[in-house]
Amino acid sequence: MDRYFTPKSLSPEELSEMLKRTLFALTIAMVLLSTNSLAEPFTLSHAPHPAIKSIYIPILKEVYSELQMAVEFQEMSTHRGLVEANARHVDGDVARFSEALQDYPNLMAVPTALDRAEIILLCVREVECSDNALRDPKNRILIPTETAVVRRFIATYPANFMPVSHSLIKSQEMLSIGRFKYALYVSSELHPHQAKTEEYNLNWAVLESFPIYHVLHKDHKALADAVAPVLSRVLERYRREQQLRQ
Repeated sequence: MDRYFTPKSLSPEELSEMLKRTLFALTIAMVLLSTNSLAEPFTLSHAPHPAIKSIYIPILKEVYSELQMAVEFQEMSTHRGLVEANARHVDGDVARFSEALQDYPNLMAVPTALDRAEIILLCVREVECSDNALRDPKNRILIPTETAVVRRFIATYPANFMPVSHSLIKSQEMLSIGRFKYALYVSSELHPHQAKTEEYNLNWAVLESFPIYHVLHKDHKALADAVAPVLSRVLERYRREQQLRQ
């Protein structure tokens, strides 16, 4: 009997897959070693938005579970969450527009986009429905609770922007009774808001489209690199499940 065992030769594809799995396992090990040296528990802030609670947090729980990490989530105001994450009082934030990070140099976006959002303009039927409405200082335009994107609209266009709650229904009602002619709202791929344009006799136009990212402190660069491919897989599964439910 042979004293030594000669392993079966592997195909190039099998070797490539084995190498990928080995590198992924090493990456997770390095991430766990680095995060275990930090203050416990690993904590992410999040804004009080329904999409964050019902969609983004469950997705990230699954991602970090695959990385064998326990995560705590703390609800904070939109501004405070970024301040706390930038100071590393928390380790990151669940979901932000990338331009919201411009004033927070210690934060980075995980490379894989978590979602994709659209800024949509609602208009009564008798007016032109385009970004030209934002260029007239006489126009009063309802806007959702301020975010970095909304603040940019306010700084860029001379229209008279008037904050209202996140409720799309409230904006539609105010337009339908003639109190306003225009309203902005935010929709996204994973959390779509379908305006009832026929019911309320309204027109609409997409003004901008941009990604939403999961955010981490820059000290967690290695973790962000590990999160990105796992997040991509989890999002793919989530979208397939959503399609099956339709």
